Amino acid sequence: MAKRVALALVALWLSLAASAVWAQQAPTWSQLSDGQRQALAPVAPNWDRLPAVQRQRLLDAARHYPNLSPVERKRFQERIPEWTQLPKEKREEVRETFRNFHQLPPEKRNEIKERWHERERGANGK
Repeated sequence: MAKRVALALVALWLSLAASAVWAQQAPTWSQLSDGQRQALAPVAPNWDRLPAVQRQRLLDAARHYPNLSPVERKRFQERIPEWTQLPKEKREEVRETFRNFHQLPPEKRNEIKERWHERERGANGK
């Protein structure tokens, strides 16, 4: 469950960053800025093999990276490799879960978040 929620958080960043218009071509790794390479470092070995749409979504998500807390940055970088390895269908499923989550009333979302945080604390022995 915690893994699904973590993947949903990555989907959150990716979904928030997605725009209606996708570039036909995304830059190669060598064309990225230093900041983009820092945010996306975990996927560097596979970057040039990722589909253009996926690279564009990751670039859009990386725009938020400088504004993340250190904990969020760490989580972002830990989850990105796993996210890129998911089959396209699974990524779509996670995005749909994310959309459904955000259609819930705020109090229900807060309840789910609190349960998730409790499980994370339990899993980490805190």
